[in-house]
Order: sequence, then C-alpha cells, then structure tokens
Amino acid sequence: MPTTIELLPRGMRAGLHRDAERAVPLAVTGLRLEVDRDALPDTPVELLRCEIALSLDGGLTWPFGWHFAAAGGVARDKQGNIIATSAMRIRLPGVGNTQRRIRVSLDARQAIDTGLRLTVYP
Repeated sequence: MPTTIELLPRGMRAGLHRDAERAVPLAVTGLRLEVDRDALPDTPVELLRCEIALSLDGGLTWPFGWHFAAAGGVARDKQGNIIATSAMRIRLPGVGNTQRRIRVSLDARQAIDTGLRLTVYP
C-alpha cells in the first residue's frame, strides 16, 4: 500500500528548501513526487525545480538523481482538463538494500503557496 509523506508545507518562501535525508524502506520499489499547481502564479516562467537524490551506500555517495521543473499558469491535458499537480514517478534501484537513503529539495523562485509530497510504493 502506498504511503504519502508531506515533505514541505504549503506557504513556502522563495529559496532552496531541503527535506531531511531519509532511509528508504527495504520493500520500496518506486516513488512519486508531487507539487500542487492550484496556487502557482499565472506566469509561463519556471517557478520551481524539484530534485531527488538516491544513495545506495548510506549517504556516502549520491549517484542517482532525478529532477523536474514547473512553470506557473494553468496546465491542461490533451482533453482540455486542468492538471491539478505537477509530478514525477520513479522506479528505484536497490530494492532490499539496507543502505538506501533519499534526499529531496525544492527550489522556489518566489514565495508560493504550494506543498511537496512524496509517495512511496512497495
């Protein structure tokens, strides 16, 4: 069953925000990082960048990394429906490795009223 962690609260100020480094449970095979779009200002420029790093050796090295960026304004799918979140889903290597660690950061280009959630999948 998926578990969701609220990494950063709504109402964050501009700047770089880092979540504490966390251990990845043994059975976790993937994750989804999600940002609410409902409060992003209506501007086409990049407002935030999310980054995820994964270590397989207890945090000594961070050889795996993923990121995504989101601009403001209304985002729509191919059918014209409003997209409520910007997200990415990742399949994680090293299932069963007791040394897996993860760290997540969000760089907000201006103060925004959005949150950052991480959902892990067994």
